[in-house]
Amino acid sequence: MIKSFSLKYCVWLVVAALFMGLAGCKAKKEAVQPRVISTKETRKAFRTLSMKKTEFTIETSSNKSSLNGTMRIARDSMIFCTIMPFPGMEFARLKIDEHGVTIIDRIGKRYLDQSFADLKSKYGLSLDYNAFEAILTNRLFIYGSSMYPNMSDFKSSAVTDTMFKSVDIAGLTMLQRSDNSVSQEFYLDSQKKVLSGKILTTAEGYFLEWNYSQFSQIGQVWFPSVIDLTFSTKNGKKTKFRIKHDGIELDSNKNFEFKVPESYQKVEMEEIIQLLG
Repeated sequence: MIKSFSLKYCVWLVVAALFMGLAGCKAKKEAVQPRVISTKETRKAFRTLSMKKTEFTIETSSNKSSLNGTMRIARDSMIFCTIMPFPGMEFARLKIDEHGVTIIDRIGKRYLDQSFADLKSKYGLSLDYNAFEAILTNRLFIYGSSMYPNMSDFKSSAVTDTMFKSVDIAGLTMLQRSDNSVSQEFYLDSQKKVLSGKILTTAEGYFLEWNYSQFSQIGQVWFPSVIDLTFSTKNGKKTKFRIKHDGIELDSNKNFEFKVPESYQKVEMEEIIQLLG
């Protein structure tokens, strides 16, 4: 029973990871790559971001699952998560880096290693590491670009595929951009904290929305303790994903070791899809 539960939760971790980087599922043509105007950021940089405890919750129309674990982020390098429903007992370990997504199922002694290139080739999912890290650290980003924008890149001009539009709404700043396949939207408060974001695939009708709450000031940087994500399809189906942190630390020397034991069996994404079906 534990083996089955562990594998099931690993499957949901893969799905959640795909949702967080969503854009253009099964797109029939390549997305227009936006021109990067600036590589600067408006916030102080961090080297690592660590959470003492993270609660992961996934909810669909027929199921809701929650488990505890940890999350660590090495800036511009790796997102590292563990699932530990009981102290000292690790069920699963997840890594996202520039290569793709790797998940280790400790109980089932299996692992999945799926590159972003394969996901795009086989399933039309145009993912990249930068979108994952930006969403998890409440930062602005240009989808499909390896650079993070500066606030000065958001102009009060018409929306084009290379520029952003800035509009003031009820004390908030709304930032928008769009190209031939993807539209992005951000809302910022008066302190320029990102409060929420949206991605819409115009061709396929997939929609991802995320909201931040319970901010904590860590040094000179504000980070949300709660991230709520909702993934919607054009037929009305929704999947909700919540990440709730407790004990956020900047630049602590935490372990980022991620090694797959040689005895573990590799599984393919096709097997994951069959399990979900």
